[in-house]
Amino acid sequence: QTLICAGQGFNLSTNAYTGTDVSYQWYRNTIDTLVATTIQPNLILSNPPTGIHQYFVRVVDLNCSSSLSAPQSIWVQVPITATVINSNLNPCEGDLIQLGTNIEGPGITYLWTGPQNFTVQTPPAFPATLSNAGNYTLFVFANGCPGTPATVNVTVRDRPDAPIITGNSGVCEGATVMLTAQPAAGNPFLWISPDLDTVNTGMTNALILNNVTQADSGYWKVISVLNGCVSPASLPHLVAIETYPVVIVNANTPICQGGILQLQANVNQAVTDYSWSGPDMFLAFTKEATDNTPSSGSYSVTVSTNFGCSANASIDVNVVNLPLITSVTSDAPTCVDGNISVQLFHTLASTANAPYTYKWTYPDGANNSGENPIIPTANTSDNGSYTLVVTDKFGCVSAPQSTILSLQMIPPIPVLVQADAICEGATTNVLISNSSDYPPNTSFIWQIPGKPNEVTTTPVYPITNATLANGGVYIVQAQIGDCISDSSALMLLEINKTPAPPLVISNSPVCAGDTLTFTAQAQPGIMVQSWNWSGPFSFELPTVSGNTPTPFRLPALPQHAGPYSVNIITTDGCQSAQSESIAVVVKPQPQTPIALTSNNICLAQADTLTLSVASGTQTNLATYTWYRFTTQLPIAAPSLSPVLTLTDFSGYPASQNAFYVIAELDGCKSVKSFNVSSNFLNLPTDLAQVQTDSQGHCGPKLNLIAIPPS
Repeated sequence: QTLICAGQGFNLSTNAYTGTDVSYQWYRNTIDTLVATTIQPNLILSNPPTGIHQYFVRVVDLNCSSSLSAPQSIWVQVPITATVINSNLNPCEGDLIQLGTNIEGPGITYLWTGPQNFTVQTPPAFPATLSNAGNYTLFVFANGCPGTPATVNVTVRDRPDAPIITGNSGVCEGATVMLTAQPAAGNPFLWISPDLDTVNTGMTNALILNNVTQADSGYWKVISVLNGCVSPASLPHLVAIETYPVVIVNANTPICQGGILQLQANVNQAVTDYSWSGPDMFLAFTKEATDNTPSSGSYSVTVSTNFGCSANASIDVNVVNLPLITSVTSDAPTCVDGNISVQLFHTLASTANAPYTYKWTYPDGANNSGENPIIPTANTSDNGSYTLVVTDKFGCVSAPQSTILSLQMIPPIPVLVQADAICEGATTNVLISNSSDYPPNTSFIWQIPGKPNEVTTTPVYPITNATLANGGVYIVQAQIGDCISDSSALMLLEINKTPAPPLVISNSPVCAGDTLTFTAQAQPGIMVQSWNWSGPFSFELPTVSGNTPTPFRLPALPQHAGPYSVNIITTDGCQSAQSESIAVVVKPQPQTPIALTSNNICLAQADTLTLSVASGTQTNLATYTWYRFTTQLPIAAPSLSPVLTLTDFSGYPASQNAFYVIAELDGCKSVKSFNVSSNFLNLPTDLAQVQTDSQGHCGPKLNLIAIPPS
């Protein structure tokens, strides 16, 4: 089915046919309604009837016609005339505009157009503004086909702006308040009270409230009406109504002369301004005022609220003179031993305001309320300022007056530490065992051998590089400030003489491997407690040298060569200077030779035995002495040659004979070599026997067999 709108045309077509005088007959709904005949296979209908119709075609030539074609359904939509619910709208600015129509049904759609490019299909309600006033047109479409439009005329009335309230904001109770609304155009003006009551002033834009009370306090609003349109409510305008304050004055009276007068205005409600006045042109402008130089008389204050509501009050002030201390003294001596008491005294210029109370402040912060207090067992811990403050019956406090105690303690008697005997040339300190009893500013007066009244600032008398003259009696006194202690007990210091260094001898030079010996000898009469040796290769260690005057090193090694010395410590603990050192020489030991032999020896005939030292075990410039092992005696004189030739074998048995060799250089012998042996043989006693391998032999070859002697 094909849908078209009324007034539109459409084209019907079919296949073209050949023949004679071919034509096309076009029908609507039935064979009885011929629409048109064409010689072309198509038909254009420009204004078809509305409704749903079936169209057919039949082809006709000179002699025959075809059957009707299948129908083509054409729906020509009837247009719908638009209608609106309300063709005239007159809203106030800000009211909702609602456009609408009662036309509805299947296939129905809408299109609204209007001012400000307004285009929408189904409009929602929207707020009215002056710019969207005008004509709004509705088009109704039936299946997409437009009909005759309808119009809505919208006239927007100007809504007045929210008024602005001017006038009083804060007043005192009983005053008149006038509030004015701007702009002044409006009829009526509706005023809304803090209790939400409404007051209508008609065309008058002013509201007058006479003799206001607290009930009129709060936020007021106003609404204006113009051309039937109600303005928004104004912003709230506060009308604050205050009662008159009640003020009471407080002050710290009576007040002592020199004190600070504290004034306070106590008000039953919030105020913003304070104005004080008093004697000597006193002025102040705070709730709590002070007068640093007050005078007796009347002080008054006027207070005002933010709205100018004021009240006043006053108070009488009495200023009292202070007590006057004329002197503060004591009966303290200069030096004390901690067993006496000290009393404090004072005098006053007047006793008119008795009774008085007393407050003595001691150096440690302690207080005493006595009139003339006593300090028992006074000592240096009581030194410092003693300050007196006197208070009269009005509570007025005098200026403080002080006296200073500067007691000096008689120092405790020093106790000398018995010093150990020391050696001549040593350093020691004569000490005081109770040194912790003295402060850092103590001086010490020493009576020492040959030097009376020596003074030190520490509890020590140092003795450096002591001499025999330092020996004797020592006495000391302590002095702190102007006070000197009694003398200490006597202390006897003993100085021992330093021993002379010992004499040292040695068996140097020695050969490596021999025993290196030392002998030290102290001077006669010296009692030696320890021998302290010094020498190469850790000889100074007691585990090496030993506490002995005759140490030794076995075996002596080349690294043992060098200087050796010794000092002694006597039984008095005094150490001698180091002895004169002796230079030890350790001569090297020749290399141990390796002995070689050349052959066995036949004793019954002339023969030669060659003994030699293997190459690589020979020592340059050494002599070699060969020994027969069984006798341990040399078999030849020492020789620089490492080779010995023997031809005389008398005295040697026919057996294995062993030999060894010793190298000697600069008097130092090597370790003897390992033994080498040579077999010394006699001729056999058996005759040689020869055998053949046959009884008779004819030929080029004969085998002979020797039988070894038994």
